[in-house]
Amino acid sequence: MGFVVDAENRLVTVDHSHNHFCITTPEGNPVELMLGTLKVTSIFARTKGKRDKSDPGDNSPMLYVIKGLHELRTNPRDIAMLCASFRQILPLYLGGGFRWDWIVPLPSSSPVCCRFADKVFKHTKQGVCYPDALAKITAGNVIANLEDLRISSKDKTVLRGDIKRFIDRHGEEKPFQIKSIHRVKLRKHINPFMLGNVTAAAPPRAILLIDDMVTSGASLVSAEAILKQQYPDARIEALTLFGSSR
Repeated sequence: MGFVVDAENRLVTVDHSHNHFCITTPEGNPVELMLGTLKVTSIFARTKGKRDKSDPGDNSPMLYVIKGLHELRTNPRDIAMLCASFRQILPLYLGGGFRWDWIVPLPSSSPVCCRFADKVFKHTKQGVCYPDALAKITAGNVIANLEDLRISSKDKTVLRGDIKRFIDRHGEEKPFQIKSIHRVKLRKHINPFMLGNVTAAAPPRAILLIDDMVTSGASLVSAEAILKQQYPDARIEALTLFGSSR
């Protein structure tokens, strides 16, 4: 069961006869990935293989549909098929025994993560969803934290230049865009997240991070690091809608 992309009609549909782009049946799902100490489980496994670069939607056409990108669309029938699979796959994940008291979606300009988190809560009735527990770091925070980085003075100078150029264009209060760091190897030193606002009665014992898709996993690892710093005794796992294709 995979996806078919009709580029001419901008239509993404589900096809039972193959697993192009993704495996969307309960068979073969969920899939797990370890990112250091973080266990990441994905509802739908993405598959490897050659893609037609002319097709819209990159390697995640249905996610592009859900996010409303590239003018891609699908049919209610195909969404219903995915939802039916989701309802069967989620209990398989729960069978692993992880239980949480916080659900924390990663900050995003798209509402997909929060909608996915709401569905997980609706079907599990576990924990409390805290959509504001994490926030994207501002450019002002990035420049203020720069001196605490354990990197060479030369690398700090390069980072400072890129960050200041971003501030000159957008201001200090703008959420910082990691792609503004032109030297790619230095991006790993900037955590894109910071603690947000949470009104909780007690620290969490276990946290479920929610993201729409795992690619390199850098965002999930960064989110884990921020939460671990604040709640060192909490167990943390991650659940994503779509998995990695690596």
